[in-house]
Amino acid sequence: MLVLVLITIASLASTIVLANKLDTLKKATASTAAPTAEDIAKVVSQVGKSINLPEGETPTMATVADPSALKDQPFFAQAAAGDIVLIFEKSRKAILWRPSTEKIIEVSAINLPPPTDPTKEKPTPSVTPTPTPSPVTTKTEATASTSVKTSR
Repeated sequence: MLVLVLITIASLASTIVLANKLDTLKKATASTAAPTAEDIAKVVSQVGKSINLPEGETPTMATVADPSALKDQPFFAQAAAGDIVLIFEKSRKAILWRPSTEKIIEVSAINLPPPTDPTKEKPTPSVTPTPTPSPVTTKTEATASTSVKTSR
């Protein structure tokens, strides 16, 4: 009976701990949710006051969460938590923006693999047979080799 009570208490305690962790995780992911089109437009408007941005292109936007993990990359050498990165893929530019001071921290050209067009089909490899010489001799070859003149 005592064992059953202890197992019940342990189960209840682990359920409470897991519920707290789940709540913490939900709050953390809510604050790091993907930016909306409105969020991106707002940042582009702010950054556009300080630098000419590529026209006709909506950037990909990301927020720096852990700058120490990025310190080995020169572009992020001066990054701080909360900085925003705008990546213009077509124009191949990246901009590091600090919203707290409304300043551009870094601008860089980026090397991305060329974009793939999902509407294009990949070419299907085809096999074209190559004619090979036949080991059978033709009639003209046979008569040419057997017609030997003999002189008496």
